[in-house]
Amino acid sequence: MLIRTIQNLFAFCLTGVIILGCGQNKGSNPVGVTGGSENGYGIGVLNSQFAPVGGREFDQKLFGDWQYQAGNIFRAYTFQSEGDLIIVSYVGANFQGDYSGNYYTNGNQLVLHYANKTYYYTYSVEGDKLTLTDENGQVMVFLRG
Repeated sequence: MLIRTIQNLFAFCLTGVIILGCGQNKGSNPVGVTGGSENGYGIGVLNSQFAPVGGREFDQKLFGDWQYQAGNIFRAYTFQSEGDLIIVSYVGANFQGDYSGNYYTNGNQLVLHYANKTYYYTYSVEGDKLTLTDENGQVMVFLRG
């Protein structure tokens, strides 16, 4: 009997979470989950290359893991859907650090902010290749990992 009561309570709580998660969140999603426009989540975002969140754009082609290697330098970038960024860096076998930060796009410009610094790149994504060019003209080519 106690197990059945716990199962019912769990099912009730899970149903509540699902219902609340599908509701309209005024402010960050003015159209509602099933609606959609370029100002909110939903259908309009699914039909667009860019996913706006909080007034910022995030190119969906960037989402996921990317790896860069030149000589003994290795970097791995993970671009998440709402602007979170994770970077891991090695020189040879020596771990240089891992950083969490954020990013956004504006046209073909990519802005990264981590380790209390902001970095600006021109970028392009062609298939599984991400090319970043910094302000000094240095080019880094990442492959989807």
